[in-house]
Amino acid sequence: MRKIKPAGNTALNDAVIYACDRLRRIPEKQITRRAIILISDGVDTVHRSTLQQAEQEAARSEVMIFSLTTNYSKDDANGQGDEVLLELSASTGGTLLPAHEDSELQSALHTVQKALRNQYVLAYTPSGFAPDGKYRQVELKALKRGLRTNCRKGYYARPAVQP
Repeated sequence: MRKIKPAGNTALNDAVIYACDRLRRIPEKQITRRAIILISDGVDTVHRSTLQQAEQEAARSEVMIFSLTTNYSKDDANGQGDEVLLELSASTGGTLLPAHEDSELQSALHTVQKALRNQYVLAYTPSGFAPDGKYRQVELKALKRGLRTNCRKGYYARPAVQP
């Protein structure tokens, strides 16, 4: 990664959609979790797909996005890109981490590794559930003070499989 030199246009939303599609094609038996580590300034200069389309594809693919920002600060010329990266991450249960300097990148990757190793799975069946493919919002709150939760904002109810 140290040899990568950023240049040119960025199709950020297209890249997220493409990665989600590729991850979704991996059979569930072969994969335990789906995650994308997105290293970017958060600015999409190509504009073929929208942020909303990228978020929807991530939700359909059940992918967590960890955004590693290359911006120096919110005062950076690309500082508004951090808002995009935060939205992508938060909607999927991931997080936004600084990664401009080499030490920050190492720390961010270590944080991602810890997050992926320390996940818990909660499952529930809502009352009146209908397997209709529609989006359902989710909110998770900790009952005990001082605990922090992190989960995606929702999911798409998978349609029932026809025999």
